[in-house]
Amino acid sequence: MVTLPQPRFRGRSSDVELWLSAFTPEKRALELNGALSNPRAEVELSRLRDVQKRLLLKAAANHMEPRPAPARPSPVLETITRVLELENRPMRAREIYSAAEELLGRPLLWKSVKGTLFNYAQGQTPRFVRASRGVYQLADQHRPGENPEPGRFLSSGSSASTGSSSLNTTTE
Repeated sequence: MVTLPQPRFRGRSSDVELWLSAFTPEKRALELNGALSNPRAEVELSRLRDVQKRLLLKAAANHMEPRPAPARPSPVLETITRVLELENRPMRAREIYSAAEELLGRPLLWKSVKGTLFNYAQGQTPRFVRASRGVYQLADQHRPGENPEPGRFLSSGSSASTGSSSLNTTTE
């Protein structure tokens, strides 16, 4: 049984110290010597050097600049914006999510929709306004002092009749 030296202090560095202590200079020299004396590796490495030289010469002869990736707006951001434009009213985040999936025609990640709403409702010029908890609307549709009551998303585009909602906090 091999006994390893006890670490002098606790933490990550003690583990590294323990691991390194297992590799004595004699063992390292033996392993390096074995790797260098491998005739098969020498042949394979010489082939690899030839391929590298050929590729470097080819790259030098046909110098091409990498093409920049085209800037593409986030489909999530554009879809959320379009949904809120079509509805023209404050909507719950879950309503926005289902309407965005319906409009885009493919599934979206809830985390992406939620994150986009949160991030673009902040800053100097926000795109969305958080009207109340979990309810968002476009910033240019927001009228200060208005108490929004979210309704249901209608795919036909007509205005929604809002029933009673637990989010309605109108005071009389």
